[in-house]
Amino acid sequence: MDSASSAWLARCLAASVPLLLVAGCNRTPPPDATTDAAQNSGDSTAAHAEPLEHAPSNGYGSKIAWRTLEQAKTSSKASGKPMMVFVHASWCGRCKELRPIFDDPELIEASGSLVMVNLDHDKQEEARTTFAPDGNYVPRIMFFDSSGARISDIVNPRSPQFPLYYSHGSKRELLAAMQRATEDSPTPP
Repeated sequence: MDSASSAWLARCLAASVPLLLVAGCNRTPPPDATTDAAQNSGDSTAAHAEPLEHAPSNGYGSKIAWRTLEQAKTSSKASGKPMMVFVHASWCGRCKELRPIFDDPELIEASGSLVMVNLDHDKQEEARTTFAPDGNYVPRIMFFDSSGARISDIVNPRSPQFPLYYSHGSKRELLAAMQRATEDSPTPP
């Protein structure tokens, strides 16, 4: 093969790699039984101020008290605090851009008024079903009252086409949504 043909082949391969990566983004890997078992164990013995071992931050806000979905449902109902569910994917560039927001002191403080859940779109089926009311785009953030009902009118005003999408430039909108969820939440009996 001459150098011109080699150069042409290299350009074609370089151009096709992004397409292959995007095409692979819609594939869901098989669930990891050990991860699922740990996430569904429901152990709530740790203090609420500390992240639980089986409710990892996944790189998003290590100072936030993330809960598994089951823990969050129980804690939200018992405490009367609303729940915030953040759906992300490890391959999602926009999700990765959100990481600094979850380390922001204002957001960490606001998270104390909510029960916080982060779901991996590819590892947790609920992220693709129950927590995809308007599509499977990521990142998505939604709020639920302590009875488990979605607070459907809390959306990102900067994103009318994808109302549950918050970007790295949406810190003020996300903080406002968190505050509103807290204010709108009914007082527990």
